[in-house]
Amino acid sequence: MNEEWTISWVWWITAVEVPALGCLFWMAHHGRREAERALLTVYREIQANLSVVLENLAQSKLEVARLYATIADLKDVEKRLTNHLLRLETRLTYAFQAEQRASKRRRCPFADQADCVTNDGDGDVA
Repeated sequence: MNEEWTISWVWWITAVEVPALGCLFWMAHHGRREAERALLTVYREIQANLSVVLENLAQSKLEVARLYATIADLKDVEKRLTNHLLRLETRLTYAFQAEQRASKRRRCPFADQADCVTNDGDGDVA
């Protein structure tokens, strides 16, 4: 019984390394779980605040439209837009008719335009 007590590598692993590694694993797992919970809490708060901000923005847009844009201003803008669109329509119609007349003239196989008499229905003879 006079044997000296020695520390073997098996004893070191079972008494020190396994509990230390178990502790490290538990700390990593617990830290990750807590971080996920905190992140989820922050995400929910951000979503709640975002919905409040969007609702307030919609209310302010409605208030600005109601208070600052008068009916007379809206009618004036509508009138100007309508007049501009009518002018564009007139220009496009004129350009389209001119292109149709030019394409009919180009289809004439004769050198002299007097030999090509076409009637496009509008009373003009090209």
